[in-house]
Amino acid sequence: MKQTTLTQRLLSALVALCMVLSVCAPAFADVTDPDMAKAAQWCTEQGTMGAKGDRFEPEGWTPKFKVIEVWNKTFPAA
Repeated sequence: MKQTTLTQRLLSALVALCMVLSVCAPAFADVTDPDMAKAAQWCTEQGTMGAKGDRFEPEGWTPKFKVIEVWNKTFPAA
């Protein structure tokens, strides 16, 4: 009986660990810094910036009008 309980506990711990690791996985393959990954995820969730599949392309070129557009969308005038 003890072996079954131990097996159930180990299985539960393994499932919980898998769930935590899948939640903590970065959303974008090209963003390695944890703080930048959080910011990139927030930007895409808010709709201020878009991603191309699994890539955020943080080092890519952005025209000035796009920066102004994102700024105005993020911080609307009162």
